[in-house]
Amino acid sequence: MRRRLKDEDRGATLVEFAIVMPILFALIIGISEFGLAFKDWLSVSNATREGARMGAVVGDDIDADCLILGAITDSFVAAADVTNVQELWIFKANSDGTPSSQRNVYTYLGGPVDDCASWGSTIGWPSTIRSEERRVGKECRSRWSPYH
Repeated sequence: MRRRLKDEDRGATLVEFAIVMPILFALIIGISEFGLAFKDWLSVSNATREGARMGAVVGDDIDADCLILGAITDSFVAAADVTNVQELWIFKANSDGTPSSQRNVYTYLGGPVDDCASWGSTIGWPSTIRSEERRVGKECRSRWSPYH
């Protein structure tokens, strides 16, 4: 009698493993995908913060957009692949801090990310309007930092 029960239980572990394994596998994949999505969210948040910080520092400077792009790409280089960025929008802020309809849209075209020429642009808020009295026509600084 005892031997007969043992024969009936053969393969039960394999069936249980076959039922549980896809669930565990899906759980592990889900956790890793969530972690990667969270890392991307943190990278974008940090790059946005760095761009806003640089925008506050340079203000109406004629090459402000170039410096803001540099701060954003420098932040991305440390955490993510900046070549995956499709567009960067730089808004003119209203007096209450909300974005206005005026914006400059930059699209990565390829090449070195630390070169403003690598970014195609649709300018809706020209820098000449922002600061006609400051260094009109001056090329973007070779370094991103406004302190050079």
